[in-house]
Amino acid sequence: MMGSKALLIMSAVLAGSLASTTARAAVVGINFQSSNSGSLGAPVTADAFGVPLADWQNLPPKNGNTTYDPLDVAGGELTLSTKAGNYWSLYSDGFIPSPGDAEVAYGYADDHSGVTVNIGGLSSILGAGESYSVQVVMASDAVTAFWSPTVLSGVDVLGTLTPGALMATPGNKSSGAATTSGNYAITSILDGLTADAITITTAGRGGTGNTTRGTIAGIIIETSVPEPGTGLVLLGGGALLALRRRG
Repeated sequence: MMGSKALLIMSAVLAGSLASTTARAAVVGINFQSSNSGSLGAPVTADAFGVPLADWQNLPPKNGNTTYDPLDVAGGELTLSTKAGNYWSLYSDGFIPSPGDAEVAYGYADDHSGVTVNIGGLSSILGAGESYSVQVVMASDAVTAFWSPTVLSGVDVLGTLTPGALMATPGNKSSGAATTSGNYAITSILDGLTADAITITTAGRGGTGNTTRGTIAGIIIETSVPEPGTGLVLLGGGALLALRRRG
């Protein structure tokens, strides 16, 4: 029979290999801040939507079509440009969003004619064999539903993101009275992406009373390493069998 020491060594090797191939490699959160007069910006001050505080990029408040400075993130460099009517906020009455999710929802790229976000340089944050996923945070001050964002690489449609349930955005007015303002939702995740550049688009406001919205408040990009390969599992099983035969 195989010695206990050999079994422990082989088990540790296999466990380490499996763990290393399924671990999250990097995550980038992009937070669009409002340029609405009287309520400029809302930088993230706590973990939000599962993304650690240190991994959020708080983009400076802008208006209209914008090209941002390159983002140095996750060991690479991303380029980012947007096409939006303006950048608005959920709150123009002294409302202070709660730390975390509500801060991301606070400001958003407005959707008069839809929103377009171009992100490039994504291959710079990928290691060998890695891919990435995309998820969008949507928010608005007058909304009953959100349009589904489309993700493209050039003219090729990579997939569509489905918005989740509407959630009221918590916070406090400057007077200290607890309240909520506006609504937000987070979309489904589109994963397995490897394109160096993508475009995320939404339709402009529409529906009854123009309350179906295509606003974008934030974007989450997460890289991941390949799933464990069958070859690794077979190799591990073969090695264990060989040890048993020699034991």
